[in-house]
Formats: sequence, C-alpha cells, structure tokens
Amino acid sequence: MLRPTNKYWRTGATRPEFDGPTGGGQTNVSRCSCFCSVSLYNPRAHGTPHALPLVVRSMVTFPSCCRASHPQQEEQMGVRTLTRAGLVAAAAVALGALPVSAQNLTFSTTGTFSGGSGGTVCVATSCTAGGFTLSFQDAASAGYLAPTLLDLGQFVVTAAGASQPLTAFTGAIFTLTINQTIPSVGSGAYTGAVSGSVAYNPSTSSLVWTPTSSTLNIGSASYVLVVDNSGNINIQAPTTAAGQNPNLTSVKANVSVTPEPATALLLAPGLAGMGLAARYRRRRSSK
Repeated sequence: MLRPTNKYWRTGATRPEFDGPTGGGQTNVSRCSCFCSVSLYNPRAHGTPHALPLVVRSMVTFPSCCRASHPQQEEQMGVRTLTRAGLVAAAAVALGALPVSAQNLTFSTTGTFSGGSGGTVCVATSCTAGGFTLSFQDAASAGYLAPTLLDLGQFVVTAAGASQPLTAFTGAIFTLTINQTIPSVGSGAYTGAVSGSVAYNPSTSSLVWTPTSSTLNIGSASYVLVVDNSGNINIQAPTTAAGQNPNLTSVKANVSVTPEPATALLLAPGLAGMGLAARYRRRRSSK
C-alpha cells in the first residue's frame, strides 16, 4: 500500500512516484490513462481532498483503472496505435516501391535481314536495291532503369553516288532480336516486312518496317515498340545535309518491368492497418 510522505518515494520501475502532504490516508483514482490523477484523503485535513499528480510508469500498476474508467481514451489509444502501424507499413511500402519504379534492366539487340525479291538482294546483315543499302546497327549490351524509353538500335540507309532515283525494296524481311540478361535471362524477337521506296537528292522515302506485333514480353519485362497509327516504323532516306548519308532511324520501345510478388505483398499490411484505423475513426465519430 502506498504511504504518502513529503518526499518522493521511489520503490521501483513498476511503482508510481508522487509527492504529497504528510499523514496516512488512502488514494482515490479519479482519472486514468497514460497519466493518472489521484485524490489523497488525509484524515488530519478533516476529509478535505488534496489533488495529487500520479505518474504511472507502467500500465500494469493500475490496469483496471486505465481500462474501466476511460474506455474512450483506450479506444483512442488503439486508433493511434493502428494509425502508427499503418504509417510504418506505408513507409515500408514506399521503400519497397522504390525498386518497383526503377527496376534494373540489361539487354542487347541483334538485327538480321532475309528474303528479298526482284531487284532486292538480302543477306543476314543488309539488303541492297539499286544504289541503296539498308542495314541495321545493333544496340550493345547496357544496363538501364525501367520503366523508360529505350533505343533498340538504328536502321541505316546509305546512298551511293551523288544521287539515286526512287528505288523500291521488295520481299525483304527484318527480324529484331532482344537478348536480355537482367532481370531474367531470355530472348524474344520482332519480325516483319520491309517495304516501300527511297530516293536520294532529292530525298524522299516511303520505306517502312511493319512488325507483326509491337509488344514483346521477356520474363517480367515488357517491350512495346513505338510505331505510327498504321503499326509501321518509318525509315528515313539519306539527305545531302552534313552527316545525313548514311542516315539513321532509331527503333524505340517503352520498357517496363513487373514487380516481384514479394515486393507487391508489402502493400497488404499498410492497407490493412490504415483501413482499420479509418474504421475506428468512423465508429468513434458516429458515437
């Protein structure tokens, strides 16, 4: 039992500390949560209560007081606890989302030609028609952070001589292979016909590559080609401007990486904690 004195009375980490007038008496707990206030009844003061601050160091000291006297305060504490848990989980989700929004990606590309008919002759590395040569400059292996817009390589059109008349490319097939090493090892390819005509000085071009599909998935990585409304990639003609013969046309793709399931699971505790906190708030406001 607590015996008040005119000095601080310390009995241990699990007991309270208080200061009060001398004399024996009893305590009446009138308010309790994390900090409690008590009234000390001193028989020598003819029953006059003297308010006495009581700092509860451990909730175990007065469990019935703190639970029974103020259930609303207890509920508020529960809401605060859930809110803090939700914020911590949300922070974990935010940290886990960093690799989601910036996934490592490493790949290289290889372009090959085949087919050819009429005046168009194709070998693995190029196709020729009249005084024009169409080839492809591969993308070397490099690392990127996805999602991003990437260059998968360039078509290269070279004109021989001072000028070339309008010349058609017929029957040519182009295949673009992506060799991926990160986030997973694998490969995939776009393929399609090269068709149209090109001229030099004056320069004009209707030359296009038409891949059969603009989307390619390799493991968790997705490559989406940038094409026009007709699904074509337009190949530019060489020009007489400085550095424009040969002329390069970049093949671009938007690349994204799907997050790993373990990372996505970080979202669950955050949503659960914040959902429970919101539920308690609604219940409290409806009372």
